[in-house]
Amino acid sequence: MNDLTPKLSGSRVRSIVNAIRSLYRWAEDRDLVTNDPAARVRLPAMNAKRRDRIATPAEFATLLTALKEEDALPYALAGYGMGRRAQIQYLRWRDVDLDLGLVEWGVEEDARKSVSAQRVIPAVKPLLAILKQAWKAQGEPLGEALVCPPLRIAEEGLLHTGGLAARAKKAWEAKELQPIGLHECRHTAATWLDAAGVSPKVASVLMGHATPERQPGAAEITLARYTHVMPDAIETARAQLDGWIESQLAVSAEPGERSGRPSRPEEETPRSIATSFVPLAANRF
Repeated sequence: MNDLTPKLSGSRVRSIVNAIRSLYRWAEDRDLVTNDPAARVRLPAMNAKRRDRIATPAEFATLLTALKEEDALPYALAGYGMGRRAQIQYLRWRDVDLDLGLVEWGVEEDARKSVSAQRVIPAVKPLLAILKQAWKAQGEPLGEALVCPPLRIAEEGLLHTGGLAARAKKAWEAKELQPIGLHECRHTAATWLDAAGVSPKVASVLMGHATPERQPGAAEITLARYTHVMPDAIETARAQLDGWIESQLAVSAEPGERSGRPSRPEEETPRSIATSFVPLAANRF
């Protein structure tokens, strides 16, 4: 690089690449182009560190058990429920169906990174049990109440995730457990979906990603633009993930000992999801 080479900040480069992606996305939707030259350009996160930490189902259950219930809930929503930080902060009880075992992420605009971020995910058994415990502990709140309310007065009345992380780290280190971050819980969720055999397309929908990773033998445009998720595939994914988590907990448990998973009152299987998914307009407790 010489002195004549233009110098652009990382944020400026990111805005240019994202503008190109938006333009080609518009053109692809109208079949004006067949590919986006910027689609596979990887932009490093600004001032970020790699997140390689994941947990096994048994370790994750142990981590949750070490926390107070109100602190365990956000981590459960990230790990079992694939939620992002902002989605967890903005999640309201109106967006949770405890009867069908569903959570709708990204209902509020401030909780969405993209259109794909608004989606309905099936709650696996451990998450559904934790949600029911929280709803009862909070006095069976009305729909507009936050699922994870702030413990103290915080900006905009949202859960302060910095304080949450500090409390969790202190509790885990006291029990000599390796801490895990909220976003690392999402990495854990994605890893579990893959291990359970959930297809890349279904996993991308559950995670709220716009495009699934390239699958051997399948063109990227086929997965991203032409492949859609059938409603029963989401129910199948729940069964796959539930079965895989339970098998891992069973393997990790010593003979005659508990598996380390959190208590599960009312651990019934949720009713089968209807054949079409619609926003959760109201509580269906």
